[in-house]
Amino acid sequence: MVLIMPVAIAAWDVHGAKRIESRFHEVPPTDRLHDATPAVRALAARVDEYRRERPVAIEHLLPEGQGGTRFYEELDGAAGMAFQNAAAIGLSAGALAKVWIGDVELHERAHLVHAFLPEEVERLLKRVGPPASGEIAAEDSGQHFAEMAATAWPFIASWIFEPENMCVVALSRRDLEDAERRVPGTAGFVARYFDVLQPLDGRLSAGADVRAAARAMSTPYWQELEMLWSKLDARRRADGTFVPWAHGTIGDRLRMRHEAMVASDSWADRTAAVTYLPWLAIFSVIER
Repeated sequence: MVLIMPVAIAAWDVHGAKRIESRFHEVPPTDRLHDATPAVRALAARVDEYRRERPVAIEHLLPEGQGGTRFYEELDGAAGMAFQNAAAIGLSAGALAKVWIGDVELHERAHLVHAFLPEEVERLLKRVGPPASGEIAAEDSGQHFAEMAATAWPFIASWIFEPENMCVVALSRRDLEDAERRVPGTAGFVARYFDVLQPLDGRLSAGADVRAAARAMSTPYWQELEMLWSKLDARRRADGTFVPWAHGTIGDRLRMRHEAMVASDSWADRTAAVTYLPWLAIFSVIER
């Protein structure tokens, strides 16, 4: 039974993704609102507004999955969720915020990066310090990595757009120092965001001091960051966007789970990883 479990779990991952999401209700597209309630119509309008105002820059920062970005009426109180098995993310239409629009989406996209590149992400997490107590990032390694991506976004967004009815002051080096203390690793994402987006948006040149500070703060773990960025950049298309993460085969899911177990700090996970080796060999032959 123990030897069968890895392939059974991988098969569930591939074929059971839609069942996992079935308890949530997607907000229908505008052209399918004929019988919708006023409450659902209001959520659909909010989704339309999000799509209109959402910066295209997000597509250049982290990949989405083949399952795309889906919008739900609610997600058990969460602003977003990553459905890793479906290579998709979900955002709660009721929780979509206008200030720094896009931070929740980047948080969830980062969860997909963690799922598909577990070794590189775990290697980075071992180099940065622990998050401050009470932060969402302190809940687990997945939240820590996702919060790096989300916390870094306002340092870019404050230069490229101004939330409605707000007089925004661009975030400073002191703000970055605070963010790096609360969520270590944030500075590395800020440096990355500047590196990717400044050639596309001249307004970001005004943030040169923050960019330089972010690079300096992330020096202790820059090598691990570069390994991660190189993996992501290998997926980058000529237009600067990414090839989406694929749903994957049973063999893909076996490899992903095995990589995550090997990268884990838990001796139980690393021991269990041995049971995946025969199946990895079998599926490599089948796929060949």
